[in-house]
Amino acid sequence: VLLALRAHHGLWTRLVPGAGLFALALTCRAYDFEAGSSFPLGTHGFWHLLAAGAVYLLIQFLWEVRDVTLESTSQHPRVDQALTQAERAR
Repeated sequence: VLLALRAHHGLWTRLVPGAGLFALALTCRAYDFEAGSSFPLGTHGFWHLLAAGAVYLLIQFLWEVRDVTLESTSQHPRVDQALTQAERAR
């Protein structure tokens, strides 16, 4: 994963905001009970919304890392040969 990040800097655009949203979601979850008097609805709903956004961004990040990894393996003749043999064995 780290090699894919170094090779493709655009992947950070999903990872960093996703981690930031998750940190904000955890903050909302931690202050849910304390915010009850000043914020009648609480922050529990924000916890769910922000966590869902973080999961969405992190899944996109993992999907792009998978695509980058598959692209990089296709540049190696031995890997291509092994994949071809594996496909024939099916």
